[in-house]
Amino acid sequence: MKVDFPSDFFANNRQKLKELVGAKLPIIITANSLLQRGIDSAYPFHQDANFWYLSGINDPEIVLVLAEDR
Repeated sequence: MKVDFPSDFFANNRQKLKELVGAKLPIIITANSLLQRGIDSAYPFHQDANFWYLSGINDPEIVLVLAEDR
């Protein structure tokens, strides 16, 4: 079963995090990477749940940067 979340869901999660941290410095969060199984294959990709909760992105090797105004 696939459930689609509206973009506001993720935007609100990011806003809550910025309010909790309260710092003026950027918040940097990295996605999971692909894990190599052997020379020619990788394990199936599974996104970090915290990264997905903030971004809704299910792609490997992405960096999420949250600045005070963006």
